[in-house]
Amino acid sequence: MIVVPVSRLAPGFLDLSTRIAGEVFQKMEQYSRRLVIQGDIAVEVAASKALHDFVYETNRRGHHLFVPDHESLIARLG
Repeated sequence: MIVVPVSRLAPGFLDLSTRIAGEVFQKMEQYSRRLVIQGDIAVEVAASKALHDFVYETNRRGHHLFVPDHESLIARLG
């Protein structure tokens, strides 16, 4: 599992029109790795229905995760 703080993401990562997020998540899955994006992205999610749906579906599947903080990550894994 690789945990990346949202502050370390490349500009445009959360802008789904760039396709960066989708490609990164797909590549991680190809290599049997789990990716966790950790940090508050509530503003970005509220501003984009597509991002909202992507985060919801990603978290629903559970292989990769978006979590607001470390405690939430531990709770999801426990």
